[in-house]
Amino acid sequence: MVKPAIHRKRISSTALHQLISLYGFLTVAGSSAAAVPTARVVSSITPMAGGFSGTNYRIEFSDGTKFCLKICHGYNRASVESQARVQDHLRQSGLKRACFAIPLVKNDGNGDDEFRFAAVDPDTGDPCLALTFLDGQAADAVIESGAVAECIIFEQFGHALAEMHAISLGDAQLRHFKTGGACDVQQHIDHTSYGKMEASRHTKSH
Repeated sequence: MVKPAIHRKRISSTALHQLISLYGFLTVAGSSAAAVPTARVVSSITPMAGGFSGTNYRIEFSDGTKFCLKICHGYNRASVESQARVQDHLRQSGLKRACFAIPLVKNDGNGDDEFRFAAVDPDTGDPCLALTFLDGQAADAVIESGAVAECIIFEQFGHALAEMHAISLGDAQLRHFKTGGACDVQQHIDHTSYGKMEASRHTKSH
């Protein structure tokens, strides 16, 4: 999806706790663990650096396990849900080297059952996802450190992409690329995206 200039709206503490609860987790500020004895209780919420069009939080439990809450700026809820369903199809097909969307456990009142993964920030209206967490280092940081040769990293990228693209669509009901795919691939095919990049003062000379 080709997005307009990104404006990151600040998420309130109340909204953050409310969103976490939609995925079946409790926070100390959100509610009492005794009221929902089967729910897992969050021990810490930490803003994460990076991300072009998302505000990310690392949500950690007392046993050290964690997930990422991603606020998706510049997308609509249907597009975020579509991306999450692609991720879920990859997970069900056995892909390991990726993060995957965590399903909602209750509706947020801003939609209906068509949304299995994407919630909505009650303050800003931005769609949100809870994602499984992958520990590691950013590839650019590893390259700059010299710890691993650049050619090795790109070779691993190639292997991971080949593994992903080898997965069959099967009976999965995913959005077709002509109506957007996960990231509006059709706009790249028909050069709509290229035209926008040529017209932008930020990218026209690249």
